[in-house]
Amino acid sequence: MKKKIFNFKESILIVDDKPETLFVLSEILIEQGYHARTALNFDIALKSAIKHPPDLILMDVSMPGTNGFEACKKIKRWKILKHIPVIFLTGKTDIIDKITGFNAGGVDYITKPFANIELIARIKTHLSIKQERERFYALAEATTEGILVHDNNTIVDINSAFKKIMNCKRKQVISKKLNTIFSPETLQSLSTLSTKNSSFCEIQEKLPGDILVFAEARLKKIQYQGRQLQMIALRDITDTTRLKRENETFMTSISSTHRLGNMVGKSKAMHEVYKKMFQLAAIDESVIIYGETGTGKKLAAKNIQLMSPRYKKPFVVVHCAAITENLFKSTFLGQKKSKPHAKEYRMGLLEKADGGVLFFDEIGELNINIQAKLLRIIETGEFTSLSGKKEHANFRIISSTKKDLEQMVEQGKMREDFFNRLNVLSLKMPPLRKRKEDIPLLVEYFFNNNKSLRIKNKTIINSIMVKLKKKKKMLAR
Repeated sequence: MKKKIFNFKESILIVDDKPETLFVLSEILIEQGYHARTALNFDIALKSAIKHPPDLILMDVSMPGTNGFEACKKIKRWKILKHIPVIFLTGKTDIIDKITGFNAGGVDYITKPFANIELIARIKTHLSIKQERERFYALAEATTEGILVHDNNTIVDINSAFKKIMNCKRKQVISKKLNTIFSPETLQSLSTLSTKNSSFCEIQEKLPGDILVFAEARLKKIQYQGRQLQMIALRDITDTTRLKRENETFMTSISSTHRLGNMVGKSKAMHEVYKKMFQLAAIDESVIIYGETGTGKKLAAKNIQLMSPRYKKPFVVVHCAAITENLFKSTFLGQKKSKPHAKEYRMGLLEKADGGVLFFDEIGELNINIQAKLLRIIETGEFTSLSGKKEHANFRIISSTKKDLEQMVEQGKMREDFFNRLNVLSLKMPPLRKRKEDIPLLVEYFFNNNKSLRIKNKTIINSIMVKLKKKKKMLAR
């Protein structure tokens, strides 16, 4: 005769002081495919549960020493055991005993004698609820969104992300009303959201310590422990909102400013340049600045760096017109000792620019063979200096040009792949003839900053300004 093999499902711990009851219940559970474990008293049960936490506990109420209600309370004090469902088994039918059992942390109360089919049905129900709860927690803890579950405005559960966003503790809010954690304005927004087709609304909460929290809130109905409840999901947008507001403030200040760094101008064209530079500073990608000679391309590049996270790092200028193919290694990779009293090694521009900005002044003047060599460094992100060290190319490339680089690509004077690597972002500098209203500001700036003019009364007659504007108007024709 073949031995019956059971593929046990959930583990159930039976706690009863009567061995015959333990035997009968074990037989019933094993027949249903459960793994049955037994304990004659609370002390044995607790040790067994801590060592191997069960999926459910069947607990007799009337036991000598520690009764079932007290045993349940003590079990629930253990973090690894507090979510295990406890079903009480008792011959008592008094309503007070049932209330005591639920207050102790039990999930159900089965009166003896019971039918086997009833016992199994109750066990299956509570195991299913437990599994559903565990799935909810697994999903809720895996997301960065704050999750709150409530039953008609009474808080049932929250996840770790919600505690972090709203700076609250679980035990302080469970079973409390929503108005203990949300302001009237937020509750009104959530109420309006539930009656509209909108997918989310933005809320603002003031936490203790005058801390402002901004979040996107979404509502959804969910099945939770066998009941249909409501879920509020919060996505923390505090940092994004703060940056957005700071940007708006900065943009407003830019729209009224006459200067940005050493760049001078209050014209519409220059305000557009200021705004674009601010946007470029926030994106750590390569930039090409286009513009005629004298339009301030280098100043723009420097300002982009000063407004970026690289503002404390080097700003290294490469004068492309002066770089020949023979000078590539010594210029970019460094130079070894050549004279007896010279330093052993002179650092190349790539090393000097570490962490900062490598500015290619007039990139259109760069030899096509040098372009190929630089491209390899840009693509791999690595280079070997002449000191023999393998270095990581940690710098941002900003280039300037007065030429039409796309035309140079078509003519074969610039590599297309090199151009594409540099032309991720771009900025166009307007010539002075297209912003004549900036002439008085520029004249005043240069006049005040020219230290070679030792003039006590530094004032410019208005008639001179008028003539300058007229002169520019004639040149623009």
